[in-house]
Amino acid sequence: GALTLAADWSAAVLPAHSVMAIEVSLGARASVDVECAAAEQLHCYDIVSRAKSERGLETTVQGKAVVCRVPAAAHHAVLQLRVR
Repeated sequence: GALTLAADWSAAVLPAHSVMAIEVSLGARASVDVECAAAEQLHCYDIVSRAKSERGLETTVQGKAVVCRVPAAAHHAVLQLRVR
C-alpha cells in the first residue's frame, strides 16, 4: 500500500528563507520507503518513551516519525510513503 500527502501554502505571509516542516507519525512496526522531491532535508527517527522500573531505565519504541523540511518558497510539497 501507499499514502500520498500533498500540502500547499502561501509563502507571501512567511519571512524570507522560511522552511515548512511536514511530519508524519507511523506505528512502531511500520517499514516504509519515503519520497519528497521538494524536501531539502528528510529525517526519519524513532518515537520512544522511557520509564523507570525495578530493572532500571527502560526504552520502548512507540513508532517512527518522518519529517520533510521544504523551502517555503516552493509553495507545495508531496510526501509519498510506500510500505516495504
